[in-house]
Amino acid sequence: MLSRADQRSEVLQTWLTDGKPDEKAFRDELCAIAEYECARYIMISARYHGGDEVAGWIGRRVAPTKYGENPWQTPAGLYADNRVATDPLGLDQFTHQKGGS
Repeated sequence: MLSRADQRSEVLQTWLTDGKPDEKAFRDELCAIAEYECARYIMISARYHGGDEVAGWIGRRVAPTKYGENPWQTPAGLYADNRVATDPLGLDQFTHQKGGS
């Protein structure tokens, strides 16, 4: 299931020519991306029709973190959604690196 044009080369050139490695995981990822795209569209429609009564935000994890504000808040991560307008200072525009000790 392809939901974006940029997925085509990954599926045709990489996955199919490599003999479909990790088929279930790959298909699950494609389904998750399709559901994400649908959820974004539905949220935009709900905000349009609901006016100030509806609010929400949908994003993809761009960097995992050890935990949230508190250690028991796991799994956690940093999320971004720049599919409509790219924010040059958005979290997904940076390379995230682990700190040293």
